[in-house]
Amino acid sequence: MSRMIVCACCKRVGPYGGYGWIRSCYDRWRAADRPDGGPPPQRRKPEPLSPGEPWRPVGPHGERMIARYAEIAGLGWSRERISFELGVGDRTIFRYAAYLRRLEQEQREEQAQESRQELGVAA
Repeated sequence: MSRMIVCACCKRVGPYGGYGWIRSCYDRWRAADRPDGGPPPQRRKPEPLSPGEPWRPVGPHGERMIARYAEIAGLGWSRERISFELGVGDRTIFRYAAYLRRLEQEQREEQAQESRQELGVAA
């Protein structure tokens, strides 16, 4: 087992990787083709949803999955086939569908607000 150190890069405690860095920083440095400045900064994790906030896709992968779901859902396939095609469970398919419905509703509300403003009608 590796000895535990305080990393010279990120100041976290972890198993020794090399050059005074913990293993994760050392691996990040190697994956970045060993830049002279040391390990690149860690990627930021997206902020978690707060309780009661509706589900939304997070990051580029989530956006791609929503786009793919919207494309497949238009084919009239069953929920089971869609979940198999995307490699996700039924619960995720329900989340995707609810997210798209919520987006459509928000777009309709925005259009209605814009048309009211054009007509000069108070909301």
